[in-house]
Amino acid sequence: SRQAIHRLAVNPVNNHVVFCYNVEGASAIWSMDPANLAGEAVNLIEGLAITKANAFCFDAEGTLYVMDNANTSDGGKIVKVVNGELVTVAQDATWGVQDNSLASDGRGGLWVAQNRWNIDAYSILTHVNAAGEIDFKVTSSSPEEVKALFTQVANASYRGQCAYDAENHVLAFGGDKVVSLFKVYYDVITGVPSLEKLISTPAISSNIDG
Repeated sequence: SRQAIHRLAVNPVNNHVVFCYNVEGASAIWSMDPANLAGEAVNLIEGLAITKANAFCFDAEGTLYVMDNANTSDGGKIVKVVNGELVTVAQDATWGVQDNSLASDGRGGLWVAQNRWNIDAYSILTHVNAAGEIDFKVTSSSPEEVKALFTQVANASYRGQCAYDAENHVLAFGGDKVVSLFKVYYDVITGVPSLEKLISTPAISSNIDG
């Protein structure tokens, strides 16, 4: 299944190529040195209490963040690995689908994209600040001007894909066969983000998988 090689990233510290094994009971985050593909893959979460690694990302310092087991009524839990131990960053009931992705915002926080057909009670896009607080969500309860930025008729966030350019604060977000780019502005006092849509690609195939 596609869940067995799920999400890809490059560790910014050692340039290793990393991917999730998003399978319950054997979940792993495998890391490979591209200069030594005949070598052993290393499981970065070996021995850690992660049930099912749905998605992950690194910050600029190489800290590993993981979305664990979003298929629960309590919602997924984001953890980070610090000195070989897990530290809980945030948990939210609106993270309920294993097709999701994480991206570092370059400010100590994270963006979370999640697969949804329509904009409903489950967040298609969430921002978690450096304190672990959720300060931005796109759900059916969001202000109309926020929902209006996501104009896909269906597949509002198909496969739950996002990426982030931390130098220029541009968010890429996939849905309904297109990728949209948003300029992100952070309030100088509260740090709460707001989005300005810059451009969307033409329709590409059927799914945005990465």
